Amino acid sequence: MSLALYLCPMKQRPGGALGRLTRYCAMDEFTPEITARMAGGEWREAEIDGFQAIVGVRASDAVLASLALVFPPLTAVQAAAAWTPTRSLPIWDSGTGTFKATLQTAPTKTLTMLSAELPAVAPPAILGAWLTVGFGLGWRLPHDLVQYAVAHHLEPGRWADLLLGAYTLYGRQWADVFEQLLHSGARLISGGVFPTTGLLDNFNRTAENPLANGNWSGPTFGGGAQCKSDGTAATAAAAFGNSYWSAATFGADTEVFQTLSALDAAPQEGNAWRLTSPGVLNSERGYELFAVSGTGFEVYRIDVNQVETKLGATISQTYSAGDKFGAEMIGSTITVEYKAGAGAWGSIGTRTDANLTTAGNIGCSVNNVGTDTLDDFSGGTVVVVGGWGGLLAEQRNRLVVA
Repeated sequence: MSLALYLCPMKQRPGGALGRLTRYCAMDEFTPEITARMAGGEWREAEIDGFQAIVGVRASDAVLASLALVFPPLTAVQAAAAWTPTRSLPIWDSGTGTFKATLQTAPTKTLTMLSAELPAVAPPAILGAWLTVGFGLGWRLPHDLVQYAVAHHLEPGRWADLLLGAYTLYGRQWADVFEQLLHSGARLISGGVFPTTGLLDNFNRTAENPLANGNWSGPTFGGGAQCKSDGTAATAAAAFGNSYWSAATFGADTEVFQTLSALDAAPQEGNAWRLTSPGVLNSERGYELFAVSGTGFEVYRIDVNQVETKLGATISQTYSAGDKFGAEMIGSTITVEYKAGAGAWGSIGTRTDANLTTAGNIGCSVNNVGTDTLDDFSGGTVVVVGGWGGLLAEQRNRLVVA
């Protein structure tokens, strides 16, 4: 496994959370080659100005060489020269059938952040052993600390040496946090396991079209359809129905989750968070996690003008009726969570995006009328308490395995 950088265009294709053309990084077309030929293959992007992205890829040398025939490879110096601190926000141009730049701008992901998302792969035997080690209650060691352990040939159980690594990577205060977590099995911090919030709506009431009961409004994205309830669950009032919980807004560190109640042959359900100006046509912004086709989950950022951009590759995970899924966003780190039936919650992937940082609403969406339903909509501001709660609330993304 090696790392390489490339310059890739942002492209467009049908689909996505809103049922229209969506933007994506062209590297996504090569996800099967990157991930299938050798365990541990992965890629991450930092979109820059000019509808391009600097993409880091971790893959075999053969795959990296084949990608260099498609995308211009970049040295670290060339990547730094190509990087732009801001990028123009796009808008759909119906006349040309494509996206065009606007005068509005958004910050771009730094190359330091991009590098942190894609650490070098270590020897698989030691790596696999450390990745299974945790503090209890669903916690796992942060990825860069695992990489430190492997680079220093530390076998699982050498905690004193690992704490030295935490001190080297994060400083004394964070090393103390890890030591407390080790000794307490993570019981000092209640926010260490997903979820930390409870049920908002089980939809067990008289059927509503659209969702209402004083808590719901919609559509989330102006000009679209809303969700409705059938007395036991929620579904779409029309194709691509979406509604948001208008009874309250929640903090920037937010989680949202739900049950996949019933699924058709090509299920499509989603939830959303950090929603600002929901229902105001072309002003809505937020993030959405979308369950697609029974085989994976996709994360999108919704910008003004209803422009949606897929963040990274589809996260591969089959699911069935009765399973649960959700997302938690702490700072700029999005963690996708999944729970199979009566099993336990677990992280199945992360994405990083620092474009939308404010508090907002949460919501849900169902694309197929009647045949797809969701239940037990839940979420809110992530709950973190305990002696280390303040520190964790600021930097908890370091405790999430990439």
